[in-house]
Amino acid sequence: MRTYRPKDMAEILQIDAVTVRKYSQKLEAAGYLFQKDENTYRIYNDTDIKVFRSLIEEKKKAGVSLESAIKSVVAAHSRRDISRVDIEKNDTEPLQKEIAALKEIVSTQNQLLQELTKRLDQQDKTMTDRLDRQEQVLMNRDEALMSMIRETQETKKMIAATQQKKWWNFWRR
Repeated sequence: MRTYRPKDMAEILQIDAVTVRKYSQKLEAAGYLFQKDENTYRIYNDTDIKVFRSLIEEKKKAGVSLESAIKSVVAAHSRRDISRVDIEKNDTEPLQKEIAALKEIVSTQNQLLQELTKRLDQQDKTMTDRLDRQEQVLMNRDEALMSMIRETQETKKMIAATQQKKWWNFWRR
């Protein structure tokens, strides 16, 4: 497979070398892996050219930001092949470092996930308690209101009973 330097990529894609570097950094940040030489400089291949072309085309679509185009391209061209491993050198140290780094990331994410779960449980409990208290306050208010309505009705009945004329008082004026 043929390899290319950033300057070659810029010529092939007809973009600036700075843009190639910018896109490469953003693609790496999104999880895309590039082959690197012994000095850890990026080396591009034919597959990377396809990825860059896909990115440029995706970015040209109306209303598509660079970040969303990168996410789309990385999802479509996710790298899970072993071609990035320098098998000829039998150099497993970078892979072991990468595995250790990934394990640490997973461990950190698991801790954060547990912490977020605890926070959500606390918030859920707090909200449930607040709803229960609010419901109790509303029930107490409703009971007090009904009690006042009953008292008012009883008072009105008593007033009406005292004001009602007796049948023998009907003829008197």
